[in-house]
Amino acid sequence: MDGKFLYNWKETNLANLTSFVIGGDWGYAQEDIIEDTSLAYCIRGNEIKEWERDKGKTATIRRIKNSSIEKRKLQKGDILVEISGGGPDQPVGRTIYIDEESLKNRSGYPTVCTNFFRLVRLCDTINSKYINYYLHYFYLKGGTIKMQGGSNNLRNLRFKEYLQSSIPLPPLTEQNRIADKLDTLFGQLNTIQKALERIPELIKNFRQQILTFAVTGKLTEEWRKGKNLTQWKTELASECCEKVQSGGTPKGGKFEESGIPFLKVYNIVHTTIDFENEPQYVSSDIHNSKIKKSISYPGDVVMNIVGPPLNKVAIIPNTYSEWNINQAIVLFRPKDYLDNRFLYYFFCEGTPVNRLVNQTRGVVGQINISLTQCRNFLIHIPPIEEQKEIVRLIDSLFKKLELVEKQYNALKAKIEKLPQALLSKAFRGELVDQLPSDGSAENLLKEIEQFKRSTKKK
Repeated sequence: MDGKFLYNWKETNLANLTSFVIGGDWGYAQEDIIEDTSLAYCIRGNEIKEWERDKGKTATIRRIKNSSIEKRKLQKGDILVEISGGGPDQPVGRTIYIDEESLKNRSGYPTVCTNFFRLVRLCDTINSKYINYYLHYFYLKGGTIKMQGGSNNLRNLRFKEYLQSSIPLPPLTEQNRIADKLDTLFGQLNTIQKALERIPELIKNFRQQILTFAVTGKLTEEWRKGKNLTQWKTELASECCEKVQSGGTPKGGKFEESGIPFLKVYNIVHTTIDFENEPQYVSSDIHNSKIKKSISYPGDVVMNIVGPPLNKVAIIPNTYSEWNINQAIVLFRPKDYLDNRFLYYFFCEGTPVNRLVNQTRGVVGQINISLTQCRNFLIHIPPIEEQKEIVRLIDSLFKKLELVEKQYNALKAKIEKLPQALLSKAFRGELVDQLPSDGSAENLLKEIEQFKRSTKKK
């Protein structure tokens, strides 16, 4: 038990508190005709992740032997312990608490669990929800890691060892108060988490709205007032750019350890160039016209033309004096009256590419944009002063969004740690008051032991 040993608490193990333990049953496919069987909902490991949301509504229907259903039919208060599953980043040993809602289903079938679980039923004088909270805490702090074996893809819990896990046990009335308090706190936490889940989408939508307002002139409507500016004009990309060109690959796919950096689609990451991941180079003395034509310089705007996803956009950095691009990327080199940062944001907004999505061609699962289509993109161009103001406003607003994103991530990280912190507090006896009228857990354990002895005699 964490921290101090409370005067009316007692340390025991899970085995001492159980009245019934049995493995699950996967049974047969529901369409099979098997004598002495019935249909039942079968809870699988897949249901664990969204259990609080779905309460087993995604469980599958299986055909189970009637005698097995009689033994394994789940009841309110049962705890399911995952004994097989997990993986390298997810230890086995998660638990599910069965409440009334999780036993309801549209067809009225009984509910059982797959053989990847152990059904644990506790003695009547124990609050099973309290025990499930503790088992969840035990899992969160890594208690099951040393109790598992098997392969990387399938872990097995040494269940006999798990049953000997030490559990801090308060008197029953205090168990009830702790479980109720945790229900309330986790309910509030769930509400906060659901609200937080919306924030990334809101940030994404706001970022998109900023770009749309920018390239349609709405972002600078107020700024334009009173200024003697020329009107926006619309030109083809081939008209407002000195060069619009896709790339190529060296003959025989020959690459060097140094030379001109060679960009592929995977080097365009989050609207920037990431050349740290598996860098490739082409020789600086290559005269192959297919390669030479696609030499790119710092400041060029590049975009992938093979997807999905399409519209990965970036500006070539000045890390090298020249670069090269492959055939899945097209470069746009704007003329003097078109700011490259404005063009970059224009493409980031996405409308030119989105208009072509239904017209694209390519192999199954692949979407292509042709070089001709890229050259025919219609670019809406404000005067250069306004372009620079648009870029300044976008940069400023995006920095504010980045700050919001950082604050969100920091808050999310804190909230993700809260469940373990709350549970730790609960099992140190610090979540609710201890009352003299609660009695003693020692007496509770004596009652359970006496009940088990009398049951064995019968």
